[in-house]
Parts: sequence; C-alpha cells; structure tokens
Amino acid sequence: MHGGLARHSLTLLLLFVCLVPSSTVAASVRHIWAVNDGEKIERDDLDNENRARNSVWDNRKIKVFGGRNEIIAFQLIVEADSGGIDELTVSLPELKQKGGSGKITYAPPAIDPTDYVGRPIQLFSVNYMYVAGASRASWVFRTGSPSAPKDPIGWKPVQLVPENAKPGKGGFPLKVAPLQNQAIWIEVYTNRNLPAGVYEGRIEVNAEGQKKTLPIELELYDFTLPDENSMHAMIFYESLQPQLYQGRNLDAEYHRFAHRQRVELVHAYDIETARAAMNRFRGDDFTRARGYEGPG
Repeated sequence: MHGGLARHSLTLLLLFVCLVPSSTVAASVRHIWAVNDGEKIERDDLDNENRARNSVWDNRKIKVFGGRNEIIAFQLIVEADSGGIDELTVSLPELKQKGGSGKITYAPPAIDPTDYVGRPIQLFSVNYMYVAGASRASWVFRTGSPSAPKDPIGWKPVQLVPENAKPGKGGFPLKVAPLQNQAIWIEVYTNRNLPAGVYEGRIEVNAEGQKKTLPIELELYDFTLPDENSMHAMIFYESLQPQLYQGRNLDAEYHRFAHRQRVELVHAYDIETARAAMNRFRGDDFTRARGYEGPG
C-alpha cells in the first residue's frame, strides 16, 4: 500500500517536471534594449525612461549613423529576470551594405586589446563600481545645487572591459544577478575606404542557450572625418604607473588606445626619452605595422 502510494507520487512528480515550461527553469532575459554612448545606465535601474525609445533605439531596431574614419559606439542593455543569468554572451558578426558590396566584419580580439588591425568591431562589458558616499567635488559642483549629481551613490557603470578578459573579471561569458542590468559597449570603426550607404546586421544575444537577435542599421554618410583632432586635450600619463601596478611598461599600448580616441597622452620628456619616443611623434607608431588601425 505504502509502496504503491510512493510510486504514484513519484509518477506525478515526474509528470509535473516534464510539463513545467522550460523558461521557468532556464536562465531568462527580462528585456533587451539599446541606448547611445552618452547615457550611463545603472545596474539596478530597471525602469529607465530610455528603454522604450531613444536616439538609437525605436523599440525594435538599433539605428546609428556617422561618417567614414569614425568610431561609432552604442550600448546594448540586457536585463536579467528573477532567475538571473549565469552565462551571457553577445556578438555582432557583420554589417553589410544594403544593395552594395561594403562590409564591416568582426574578427576575434587579440591578447592585446589595443591591437586594432583588422578589428573594426569591438565589444566590451561594462563594469560597475559601488560608490558608498557622495563626493564633495566643490571645484566641479556645489553640494545641493541643481548641478550636483541627483543619485551619487550605488552601483555605477565605470570601466569598459574587453570581451576576451578572464571570465569573472569582465570577460565573456558574463554572470548577471537577478533583476540586474548588464550593459555591453559596442564600437564600430568605419574605414576610410567604405562606400556610403546603409549597413545592416544582427546582434546575437545568448543567455545560457536562449538566443535572441536584434536588427541593427548603420547609416554611413558620404564624407570622411579628417585625421587631425578637433579638440585639444591634455591627459597626463606616467610610465611608472603601469610598471608599478601592471608589472611592465605599457607605453605603446596606452598611446595607441588614446590615439584611437582622438586624444594624446602627455608627460614630461627629456632629450633621451624624446629620442626614444620619436616614432610616436612622427606617427610611425600609429600604423598597421605597429598594430594600429583607426583615426589619425
């Protein structure tokens, strides 16, 4: 009697497990949307007003634009459901010109993230840093004034981490806590030789095997941005800092990164160090032979 009841209960349990929809036991995504590169979407901001519509998102398709010799960036926001996501990856394989032969094709990143040759599409995870107390930067804003940050504490999006960083350190696949955002920063470099027109592609999102694609459209206008920078910036860099905290000299890598963002790093030179850096001043360091491809 008891054995029959146990078998009957086990049968019902197995039947229940089989009938439960897979979406309730697998990782789930609450929302996927996009926003421009000027917004900062916090990790726990699940009701951001930009989710419905913004300058790059019409609630269905991502639309960006630019000229040749430009880096065009936007963010993909993935919101985890109550179950969270253990493994999240995002990819953008290619953008193809509509009615033409132009292509912008993804290539896997090198170990050195500043090796840009042949890599016009780059993906980064956005890392969040917890701010426990409001800063009192009186030289920038007055506390309590309209110019002061309205929400200065909490998990803030700060660093961009290359997709091939170590898992758990910002590299793909990513883990997203329940009811949290994960932003993916996507950059597209438009080569000087690309024909103008509309380029189309699909962004692929994979959350523990659950796959979703979003259409993307890049309109490339028929002009080329000059290599000369239009903004003068003075960003201090000291060789000793990477050597101290990263274990080796990274001058070439940091200068490549800055040059691609259309700024130059400055620090004190003497005759000896200026001679050693002459390829940087002449521009030889910013060529394909030295791992560089981009503006400038």
